Amino acid sequence: SGTGGYVQDKPDGVGDRSVTFDPANPVTLNATLTSGGVAVVFTANEDGTVLIGKAGDRVVMEVSLSDDGQGAFRVILLDKLDHPQSGTEDNISLKFNFVATDSDGDAVNGSFTVSVDDDSPVGTGGSTSITVDEGDIATLWSVGSSPLDGTGDGSNTGPFEWPNGMPATASGSVAGLVSFGADGPAAGGGFGFAANAASTMAALGYTSHGLTLTYALSGNTLTASAGGHKVFTLQLDADGDFTFKLYDQLDHAAPATPGSADYNNLALEFGSIITATDGDGDSVTLDGKVTVNVTDDIPAFVAGATGHNVVRDESAGNQGNDTTSPAVAALFAGVAGVVPDAALGYARGGQPVVAFAGVGADDSLTFTVALAVAGGNGALSGLETTEGQPIRLYVENGLIVGRIDLNNDGHADPGDLPAFAISIDDAGRVSIAQYLSIKHPNSANPNDAVNLGTHIQAVVTATDFDGDVVSKTVDIGTAIVFRDDGPVAGRGSVSITVDEDDISSAYSAGTSPNDGNADGSDTEHLDDTVGNVAVARGSLAGLVNFGADGPGANGGFGFTANAAATLAALGLTSHGDALSFSVSGNVLTATA
Repeated sequence: SGTGGYVQDKPDGVGDRSVTFDPANPVTLNATLTSGGVAVVFTANEDGTVLIGKAGDRVVMEVSLSDDGQGAFRVILLDKLDHPQSGTEDNISLKFNFVATDSDGDAVNGSFTVSVDDDSPVGTGGSTSITVDEGDIATLWSVGSSPLDGTGDGSNTGPFEWPNGMPATASGSVAGLVSFGADGPAAGGGFGFAANAASTMAALGYTSHGLTLTYALSGNTLTASAGGHKVFTLQLDADGDFTFKLYDQLDHAAPATPGSADYNNLALEFGSIITATDGDGDSVTLDGKVTVNVTDDIPAFVAGATGHNVVRDESAGNQGNDTTSPAVAALFAGVAGVVPDAALGYARGGQPVVAFAGVGADDSLTFTVALAVAGGNGALSGLETTEGQPIRLYVENGLIVGRIDLNNDGHADPGDLPAFAISIDDAGRVSIAQYLSIKHPNSANPNDAVNLGTHIQAVVTATDFDGDVVSKTVDIGTAIVFRDDGPVAGRGSVSITVDEDDISSAYSAGTSPNDGNADGSDTEHLDDTVGNVAVARGSLAGLVNFGADGPGANGGFGFTANAAATLAALGLTSHGDALSFSVSGNVLTATA
């Protein structure tokens, strides 16, 4: 409302004057006036004091004049007016024309102007965000760690799309983020992408598998691509509903801690490319209001023992895993305390002792395999050298080395001799170098086998493209076997000759005692009671290869436990009497 000051009093009488809209031209417009695209038509009431503007059946504006002597008028705006300049808060100027008539019929024309300020969309102060988990992807280009696991992670694995597969999918709405005001939303709903959406996104520099994304806008869908295929799409409906589909990985920042599995989520801010447009073309962008959080996928994999063994047989050449390969020997070139070429032998597994496989959206996974001591450096291996010295385990330059802890201080010292060393490659194949013979408890079995039990582990580590790391530990000690090297009798034999004629004892006198040893034996004095006996000597030393373990204490040779019974069974006699046998220490005695 306002006061026009458009009538000056005249002596003909104030009380009888009247003010009405000019019946010939009540309103002057610079351009066609519309509301919601419908022309506004003004009609005065019967006495000409009220002007009604309608757009079809809708009353848009009501302008009334008052004959209060003060020139008062009132404008009521009931509905929007279409402003001609889209994207700006421009004003519409309406000029209303009136006629003022005094009591004796004198009249004067006048006008007043009403400026209608445009109303533009404004943000409500809210924001929206959705989460899409890379683990839900199952497409030609990427398979996440947990597709089809439901929506607990914020997204689901969408239905199959030919030929792409099943993208990770999540939806949201921006409808509540904008008040369109008096003009209301544009036809269809008012939301859409900014004209520069593609270039704006390109400037952000997002990548997939190291390739920079490119963008294309078609209708209500923004598509990001890399390597000739879709990486993601964002579909925005005019009513504000939107759907994000992820077809391939997005590269996330490397973990803050190298070698860890940090979830470095990637926040894609789409508000700057989404506009809300009202009914007469004014628009606002949703800067900072619309976020799609892409959860980083970390590798999922399985690892386990294969059941294959690596056997280092102390009997040279008796075991298929033994090798003389220089490449295997080179694996152990850095073992401290080893005299060059001092290894008893090497073994190389023909099959992996550990197997593994995995998936992750951030392909491709790379695997590494390392060795660990289950109880930490210095832990006992459960094995001893043949001499009974305990062997402790140490991780040294990627190898596990079993050493004799000479001073029993629990850690490897320069003087602690290595008994064996273990290597593993990234395929899970194990190699063994042996430097000292291993004690085998079952002396009755010349091929007795011992292993490293639960003391050695393989640590399998999977790393994905953007640096996330996951590790699993597998016990492999039982797959690392040392087989006993039992003594091996050679092909030779030993025989000696004793001539009875050399006897000159209390029991027998030969025909030619003391005749020298040309007959194979000598005559030697035993004692004063027995007298002189026939004696011959020989050696068994050349008949046996003691192998890696070497001979037992005091030389290794001795009589079997059943020596007396074995000889008794031969039925030997002396002067018709059966011989009986006994063993005392290292002497076997036959008596009759």
